[in-house]
Amino acid sequence: MFYEAPPYGSYCELFQQHPMFVNPSHFSSASFPIVASSSFSSSSSIEFYPLKSTLSLGRRLAPPGVFRGMVELQTELVCVVCTDKAEGYHFGAVSCAACGAFFRRSVSDQKVYSCSARDCTVFFDPAKRGGCCRFCRFSKCIASGMMPHEVRAKRSSTLASGKTLERSRSVSTPSSSSSSLSPSIVVVETLVNARRQMYASREPFAKQPCYEGSLESLRLSMNEEFRMFRCLIAENQVIRELLFGDTCAEIFTDDWTQLPVGYVVREVFLMFYVFELCQSTCAGGGVQLDRLVLPNKSYVDLNEDAFRRFFNQHYDPETLARLCAGPMSSIVQMTSRSIQSAHLDETDSAFLFYMALSQSVPHEQRWPKCDATRTSLMYEVARSHEAIGADYAMKTGNTLLLVGPLLNGVSSLQEIFSLLYVSGMSRADSHLYLPQ
Repeated sequence: MFYEAPPYGSYCELFQQHPMFVNPSHFSSASFPIVASSSFSSSSSIEFYPLKSTLSLGRRLAPPGVFRGMVELQTELVCVVCTDKAEGYHFGAVSCAACGAFFRRSVSDQKVYSCSARDCTVFFDPAKRGGCCRFCRFSKCIASGMMPHEVRAKRSSTLASGKTLERSRSVSTPSSSSSSLSPSIVVVETLVNARRQMYASREPFAKQPCYEGSLESLRLSMNEEFRMFRCLIAENQVIRELLFGDTCAEIFTDDWTQLPVGYVVREVFLMFYVFELCQSTCAGGGVQLDRLVLPNKSYVDLNEDAFRRFFNQHYDPETLARLCAGPMSSIVQMTSRSIQSAHLDETDSAFLFYMALSQSVPHEQRWPKCDATRTSLMYEVARSHEAIGADYAMKTGNTLLLVGPLLNGVSSLQEIFSLLYVSGMSRADSHLYLPQ
């Protein structure tokens, strides 16, 4: 004997109230029994319809399955941050509208949070006023997969999405009516593809949780980035010409500490590392959480206790912590903050990447082809801004202004190395961190 189902109900309620109507074995086959008519007998046939889950970006999730005029099945997802009812994807994670708005305001306004405990419970409580700890809430947003670079600038929403696609096409397809500055190869596309390959090689580490680092973490991070830097030079002609021109020269060592001070490759590598350091700090929420995030997912909080733990391998960590606090804070609060506030897209980021690397090469040691590449690159970026109707002079100028903070970041990193060298590291393990 069959029982007529109620108009609405969940899986569990339907099974408890009508055990003969629902067969639990049907759940494993991703289907559910659907009765063809509301008035039926024991001889009525049962049809099976698959349950299809539909996800829409930024919208409320649709019900996974619907009974034909009888029962509507609806599953509700919860926010990965506060466990409240989720409304869709926000900046890369399933979350409620409140957590999505909180994350957007934190990044766009570049707010800085602090917490003494740093392990507060983030849970939605409608009876509690004032909300939960902002530091721990933003930290959980980052750990849950929210991406700061997905937050757009406040006025960038006025541009149509179609114009962004038009910009990418204008970069990758040279115009037949372009001037004599039109390059034979598309420099921007080459740089964008190179950076995509670099991020793809970091993908296995991207989902790993961040952990508190140490001086050994810094050494391992720089060794790994130097390996990627060598691969970039070997596979990318534009970067190779920046360092060696048309010659057949190669990097003579696989250990960056063996590079002499003042050597062009060393100076360009330090800029490369600072650029990736700022990118990882922005992606890891370091600007808001007041911490320096290394490319290998280790971090150091910008406070005295965290600095002492970071330099615990040194014979005098307290002195070194006080001396290095300023340079480390400068990389986060000046360099990384400036890059995050610019809201660079993929093209502008590649443009800044090359301009910063080329600026690390002294003018008297710069190859002629490097200047030609810089000119072609600026032409391509200006043309891409024109394609979306933006003021290319202002956009390009604002991007070039970020080269200065990056150069200051390199100076801060070299200052940290110098402090390590003169404060006692030279007696034992300085060769692991610094060139002799």
